[in-house]
Amino acid sequence: MGMLETLPFDDPSVLAIKETSVNFAAGMKEVFAPYMQPLMAELLKDASNNVDIYLTDTESPNNPVPSKNIEAVRCDLPGLGTKQITINTTVMEAKIKAVKILYDLVGTLEKSFAPYVEATM
Repeated sequence: MGMLETLPFDDPSVLAIKETSVNFAAGMKEVFAPYMQPLMAELLKDASNNVDIYLTDTESPNNPVPSKNIEAVRCDLPGLGTKQITINTTVMEAKIKAVKILYDLVGTLEKSFAPYVEATM
């Protein structure tokens, strides 16, 4: 999806464009087929991304630093001490949304989604 390549990964417009594609698919049905290949490439890439999740000692100098895209929570674990769980929330959100969009496309396009079923397995 050419235009998406020019936007940063964490730009909310990227997600909005992908989510809106389901509405277009619902209205266009099989006529939407020419747009599926680039959309599927983006969705499958997002759905297959590994989410960075770390469990580290609180005092570790190698802890990822919380930022715009990274959330961290500290918790006391009996017998293990205080640990920090760090998650890249941007990647996780993109992964969740991609799977939801794929699910919606299957329901919307029905038989027209058949050529893409194998790629989603």
